[in-house]
Amino acid sequence: MDIFNSYVLAKIKVWSGGRHMWLRFISATIISEGVNTLLFFGISFYGVWETPLLIEAILAGWVVKTTIQLVFLPATYPLVRWLKKVEAVDYYDYKTNFNPFILDAGRDYVLRAERAESTATRKDT
Repeated sequence: MDIFNSYVLAKIKVWSGGRHMWLRFISATIISEGVNTLLFFGISFYGVWETPLLIEAILAGWVVKTTIQLVFLPATYPLVRWLKKVEAVDYYDYKTNFNPFILDAGRDYVLRAERAESTATRKDT
């Protein structure tokens, strides 16, 4: 379900104009881990466990995963800033295809990078 987390993070980043990183991370975690936990426990244990136990396990898993994100959030800020500085990249997924079943997922990014590079070269001349 990391694809769902990536999708939510990317869409919130575009929507917020790159601001409110804490809101993006927490919102994406709450939504994506909720979906992830619901799907995992639902597929794995529906019909095996009684419904009250299944609901309790789903809620407990979701709370634990969300709590871990909240605990590590303060360390995330400096790490993300450092990565953006070192890589000199702050990518916005305006038209990224998040379909997990495509085989040429990197092609779109490479084409965008080449376009950006050629635009920068034209501006320099």
